[in-house]
Amino acid sequence: MKILHFSDSGLPDVRVERAALYASSKGWDVIFAGGRPITGQIFNAFKKVHYRHWSPSEKTGFPRSFHKVKQWLNRLIQEEDPDLIHAHDIFAGKVATETGHPFVYDDHEIWGSRISFQGAMALKQRRTLLRRVGIWYAIRNWKKWEPEILQSAPCIAVSEDIAKLYQKIQPQTFVIPNVPTAQEITMIPPNRNRDDSFRIAYVSRHNLPLEQRRDTEALRVWLNNRLGATLVFVGPQVIETEEIENHGFVSHQQMLNIIADCDLALMGQKTPVPVYSYQNRFPLFLHSGLKIIVPESKVLEVKFCNQHNVGWEWKSATDLIVLLKKVFEEYRTDISAWNQDKSRVREVAQKTLSWAHYENQLEQAYEAALSGK
Repeated sequence: MKILHFSDSGLPDVRVERAALYASSKGWDVIFAGGRPITGQIFNAFKKVHYRHWSPSEKTGFPRSFHKVKQWLNRLIQEEDPDLIHAHDIFAGKVATETGHPFVYDDHEIWGSRISFQGAMALKQRRTLLRRVGIWYAIRNWKKWEPEILQSAPCIAVSEDIAKLYQKIQPQTFVIPNVPTAQEITMIPPNRNRDDSFRIAYVSRHNLPLEQRRDTEALRVWLNNRLGATLVFVGPQVIETEEIENHGFVSHQQMLNIIADCDLALMGQKTPVPVYSYQNRFPLFLHSGLKIIVPESKVLEVKFCNQHNVGWEWKSATDLIVLLKKVFEEYRTDISAWNQDKSRVREVAQKTLSWAHYENQLEQAYEAALSGK
């Protein structure tokens, strides 16, 4: 079987590459076509990649601009002759519906709530009249596209909660959370016993000024308080203080090496709307043996932490400070027990948060698309 992975993003993209890696292990051919630059791959599953920049007007859905992307995809279909298109997120999904070719819609998160929230925020900001009209047009299109895509093809959702919503429109909805593959898990080094400074892993993709970030509240805790621990920051270097160790952007393997040498993980991005999916970093922290402090808006992650005793919930900056001090004290009281508990956390992750538990869902989605069900 030959599969064309189609996305408005580029590579690396860990969710896209996990699906491609599994397909390669089955002996299937996998090709990638993206709308952003290809800067590398994590797993090197794609033997062939195509790239074409997608302009904002093309993603917005302006007819003449959108038609150019559709033409490009049709040319790729003729050139590569795939059996199936694996369309990632709403923009690629909409283009795929226009081709008449069998495809699977992989929704990396719940688009409906994201569209409503981001659209409302965008319209609140100061914009020119032309820009506001463009935003309104985009929101209108995206809201219309989502049910159209779901009616056209089997869907892959990132959680059971989201799948239940999508199944009202598309009964053939399958669940594959953001969890690592077996190969990815073996890339994580073992924990070493630590007895020096308490190190907290923090992974971010934001390249924004502090005031514009959704994790400002958590990061200000480190700027305004001396907590006696080191925040090990992987991502854009936006903070300079003695208690923050900046690593900048690093490769996937380097990130895994860095976080495995920590004692705890912190997720700082609180959102105004509840999130019903696992962020990629969440299972990777657990597979690295780290308990996690999670914001209250990450509904599934908070539930998982409570159910398996692998983390805590924070609701405000004050709450976070109190919780951190409590955890630090637990660590200092019995460092040996804290180090030993990392093995238990890894076992929990391996039993519950592994791609191997969901790979049959990918095959079922492909079979449904090819059979036209």
